[in-house]
Amino acid sequence: MGARVAIDKATLTPLVARMVDRGWLLYLADPDDRRRRLLVATNEGRSTEQHATPLVREVDDSALQALEPAQRDQLRGLLARLA
Repeated sequence: MGARVAIDKATLTPLVARMVDRGWLLYLADPDDRRRRLLVATNEGRSTEQHATPLVREVDDSALQALEPAQRDQLRGLLARLA
């Protein structure tokens, strides 16, 4: 998960712990490997994501407003390659 969002493990671990504490994520035992735990979004977590996504897009758009649409796409592509 950390690699997908470009966050190192030292940052991701406490972030996930806070999300579990807030009831947004839940650990479940992996039925195929009892040594592993699966991280699953709760209904409250999915609802929070749905509420936050448009706000994040608005902030993103505001931060990139000086760029042309093609430049925004290029920047996002370059950043994705770095992640």
